[in-house]
Amino acid sequence: MGNDSTEGLVKVSVLAERSGVPAATIKHYVREGLLPEPVRTSRNMAYYDPGLVDRIQRIKELQRTRFLPLKVIKQVLDESELDNQDETVAATIARVIEQTAPAEERTKAQLLESGVVESQLSMLRRLGLVHPVEGRPEETYAGDDLEMLRVLGAARKAGLDERMLPVDILGEYAQQLARLVELELRLFREGVVPNASAEQLPSLTEAATTLSEKLVLLIEPLVRRLPDLRVALVDVSATALDLATRTLGRFPGLGVTGHQATYEDGLRRVAHGRSGDDTMMVAFLGSNIGNLDPSAARTFLGTLRSALRAGDRLVLGADLVKPEAELVLAYDDPLGVTAAFNKNLLGRLNRELGANFDLDQFAHRAVWNATASRVEMHLESLCAQTVSIPGADYRVRFAQGESIWTESSYKYETEEIAALAAAGGFTRRDQWVEPESRFAVTAFDAT
Repeated sequence: MGNDSTEGLVKVSVLAERSGVPAATIKHYVREGLLPEPVRTSRNMAYYDPGLVDRIQRIKELQRTRFLPLKVIKQVLDESELDNQDETVAATIARVIEQTAPAEERTKAQLLESGVVESQLSMLRRLGLVHPVEGRPEETYAGDDLEMLRVLGAARKAGLDERMLPVDILGEYAQQLARLVELELRLFREGVVPNASAEQLPSLTEAATTLSEKLVLLIEPLVRRLPDLRVALVDVSATALDLATRTLGRFPGLGVTGHQATYEDGLRRVAHGRSGDDTMMVAFLGSNIGNLDPSAARTFLGTLRSALRAGDRLVLGADLVKPEAELVLAYDDPLGVTAAFNKNLLGRLNRELGANFDLDQFAHRAVWNATASRVEMHLESLCAQTVSIPGADYRVRFAQGESIWTESSYKYETEEIAALAAAGGFTRRDQWVEPESRFAVTAFDAT
């Protein structure tokens, strides 16, 4: 090569050929800090350490098999030299995610600069939908709260001004949400809680549940009825776990443990840690089961059942089939709030994987698929276009009218809920249905 500084180094084309990863993706890894800067001999000439081939292939493998964002992969690789043992890889990844999950924060001033309106932020705080991080000198937000505020800021910048999305509408949305939460809680209190007696469930000690503002209302009647109750919280968000744990601190003597994990992994931890003949009740509410297709839902429920003992109980909330117009309106609201959340998926691809989606060239669509009993959300390309996603080593061409199917929400009939759980190893104990809103809470026994 003639230059001592480049002796033994190779061009990016050689590195791409040896690693099997395109040159554009390798350069993206450099920009994201996953690879060291190359030695540059001129503006358009750079040389790389050929020993980076292994690291590049590891990055791709973690993306392909673990679906990790690049910032997590960077810390995993920086923290330790991974070997080929799955347990070692999984343990390192879990530790890094736990360390990095709550790290990103934004102050109120930064959020206002990004498009969030101060009156809107104040309203969200009053409604209890967002909570500042405690112990910070400035008003600061993190975790899921930060993600929601980012989406709202992006919606403002995308053209949803205060006339189209006024603050009082946010209050109406929150009230409607509160009504739905109260509906599910009422079904839970009227149907499930009376059966959680010392005679019927002599050693009910743990309830694993998704986290939300309904947590205290859900737990309170059980605490009154079961003085030895212990609660295990499962969520992927460290911020949500911390908030929920502090919230439940109002109940003296209530044992609370948090598990930052997926539902399946968290439940396995809870079940493994229980003592003696303790009985466990798993509450999977909020119609989260509708986010899974029927095959995945059966697998999920089977996984839950494998962590339980005969006599344990599952309480499942599910949204029921409704008229098509009602369902489509719920997922394609006139104010465009759902559309803003849907388009944020493209924004995240731009931020995290270096993609170049033009959000203005995609339109939100909600469709009721009666045959599959699901609401489908799509992002439809408004023109013929090509999009690059360097961080995923992907390039895709869209025809005008072609869509990205981003999400589905499955709706059930009451008998279908029982059949779904039966396939996973549960027997229906009882079911409570709110006929007007068409929502069901069903109690099952593990058999």
